[in-house]
Amino acid sequence: MGYDEFRAEYDQVMLACLTAKLSVEGLAEQVSRLTGLLTELHPADRNRAAVDVDNLQEILTNARQVPYVESPAFIEASRVFGMANADWGTAIERTHRARQGVQDIRTIAGQLSDPAERDAVLQLTEPLELLIDALEPGR
Repeated sequence: MGYDEFRAEYDQVMLACLTAKLSVEGLAEQVSRLTGLLTELHPADRNRAAVDVDNLQEILTNARQVPYVESPAFIEASRVFGMANADWGTAIERTHRARQGVQDIRTIAGQLSDPAERDAVLQLTEPLELLIDALEPGR
């Protein structure tokens, strides 16, 4: 297996993370699967692929620490975040998506009665606000 093939597998898992299509357990299974694929790579490619696996492992570790990762509201907000944070399109398109994502996530959070869950959902708006600031420097 070459690094390009491995990277295609990694990209699919990352996309599933960004669009909230993987549960924490599903991500753990994918990290294990990709870790197993490392032995099939040429030694020169293994180091690059190991960095990719480490990135997913960090996401998994963080996901296990967030108490509301499995709640329907958090999953939906994560899906919205993943789409709003996509890096394709012009700066104007990306800004529009990020603004819409912030608005949608705030709507989801506004429907929650548990303050801790609401705060966890609202934390997803912070990277989008930073993206908006980066794309509109004179704002």
